[in-house]
Amino acid sequence: MRFLSSLILSISLLVGLYLAGQQIGQGTARFRADNRSLTVKGLAEQEVKADLATWNIAFRRAGNDYPQLQAEIKADKEAVQAFLTKQGFSAAEVQAQPTRTVDKLTNEYGNNQGEDKARYILTGKYTVKSKNVDGVAAAVGHLDELQAGGILLDSDGGANPSYALTNFNAQLRPQLLDQATVNAKATAEQMAKKLGVKVGKLRSANQGVIQIFGADQESEYGGEGAMQKKLRVVSTFEFDLK
Repeated sequence: MRFLSSLILSISLLVGLYLAGQQIGQGTARFRADNRSLTVKGLAEQEVKADLATWNIAFRRAGNDYPQLQAEIKADKEAVQAFLTKQGFSAAEVQAQPTRTVDKLTNEYGNNQGEDKARYILTGKYTVKSKNVDGVAAAVGHLDELQAGGILLDSDGGANPSYALTNFNAQLRPQLLDQATVNAKATAEQMAKKLGVKVGKLRSANQGVIQIFGADQESEYGGEGAMQKKLRVVSTFEFDLK
């Protein structure tokens, strides 16, 4: 008789689980009748704005007259420095990188045959690190001023700053995990109610991986090129049932 009662109880719980799952959503919870526990997933999403921008502006000169190239790259560096000052960046936010020189004749992979090909390539670079992320985005829109002044921008032309969250570990991460915990507890209580039981103490937790994307959902994973970022985490929790 006791076996029959236990069997009826187990069937009732499983039926209740199925009905609850239809309302709560597939894959959000899993009931274990053998040890009376409930495993649920808590979802949390948050959209935030980056608070630090890193902007690299690289420019180059190429030719065969090394002293002349040195003078030209020096003038370019002064022009870029003046441009950044005009855009409102302080000396503390701007760092000049050492000039990089490539001599193709000393490069074993170089192919510098003929006077019409440049032997030397000199590259200058400035790095801007600023919490004024809007100011950096605005300054990018004025890069044409440098090009109009004869500055030969290198690579992507400095048009792609990267944006970071300096308060991620100290503030955003705990907030996100708290939200996931609250969401998981609500899901567990909703399902427990459908099953006719109550949620007990937390047995185990797995925070999962926090994903960072561009808020436009078109930016690459990590969202480094996006000022507005979307944070998402799915955490797994196992609760006792009573």
